[in-house]
Amino acid sequence: MSAQHLPTPRMNPWAPDRDPRQARRIGKTLEEVNELGAVLARISIQGMDAIDPASGKTNRQRLHEETADVLAQIECNVRAFDMDKNAMFDRQEAKAEQMLEWERHFDEASSSPAAEATAFIPARKEMVKHSVSVEWRFAIPPANTRRVVIQQRQDGPFRGDEVGGSGYYYTSIEEYSGHWKHVTGSSTGGHSSFSAAMDAAEDQWRVASAKGIGSAV
Repeated sequence: MSAQHLPTPRMNPWAPDRDPRQARRIGKTLEEVNELGAVLARISIQGMDAIDPASGKTNRQRLHEETADVLAQIECNVRAFDMDKNAMFDRQEAKAEQMLEWERHFDEASSSPAAEATAFIPARKEMVKHSVSVEWRFAIPPANTRRVVIQQRQDGPFRGDEVGGSGYYYTSIEEYSGHWKHVTGSSTGGHSSFSAAMDAAEDQWRVASAKGIGSAV
């Protein structure tokens, strides 16, 4: 086909965004997401607790930082773009339940007498084995329908706190029955550090594991 008979290409009807503030927000979001992606790639290669020789920080610390940065940028976008937080929360909960169900398949596939012989494994190590997200939720085996939850306040005076750093934390237990719901409130009160909250969560996890999934906690 000669050049003069080539079909005329269709024009793309999309026009560039001419709002510089919106362009900056979108660009910043991409930047933060890519930085988190770089940390995740590093963890997949080096492991969670490897140390970055340039910064001296562990990959776990960097994961906390970059996740917090992404969450902060998302919050800015929600406000700037007048997004429906209630609808987003509903979708987030539905997606979390879907992902937890997906992860339970791995737990079932990896179950064995050796994996279930947990009596000689310290509770904290066993908790980490049953962690279901980076938000400090630890499933209680063997059914994994209950979990110990550590929640960090990041509102009001705690808005600027580093994820997993100093701040204010609550621990509780949740149960799955179609959706996750609280079984106990923060019976141990608030904690001013993640390590104190982790100690309380470890105690709750150990007691709940000893009583069994169907027992009151």
